Amino acid sequence: MYQTQLTLSEKTFSAVELEGLVLLSTVEHFRFYLSGRHSTLFTDHSPLTHIVHGDAPTAKLSRWQEKLSEFDCEVVQVKDSHNLVVDALSRQSWLSLPDPAAQAAEVSDVSAPLLC
Repeated sequence: MYQTQLTLSEKTFSAVELEGLVLLSTVEHFRFYLSGRHSTLFTDHSPLTHIVHGDAPTAKLSRWQEKLSEFDCEVVQVKDSHNLVVDALSRQSWLSLPDPAAQAAEVSDVSAPLLC
């Protein structure tokens, strides 16, 4: 897993700039895996696709676009309803998993064969 903290100046970035920063820093972090290979980056932030494929509205985004041009990457927007990975991570269903010790105590017939 890759994590980083925002600097004081980065905390003032707009939403598009923050998404672009995440994209750029992640691609640079995994540079050794991505260099020389085509990669597809999925996002739910549609303006982010324009940073790579279109005109960048600011000088900062233009510089980031130039840095991203080193990589053979394609940015694809995924609609919120189809973004199942984020939904699964944000729901935290693992908090409601049953306790294995409680399940073991409920087993009444210990002589029955165990099927795995």
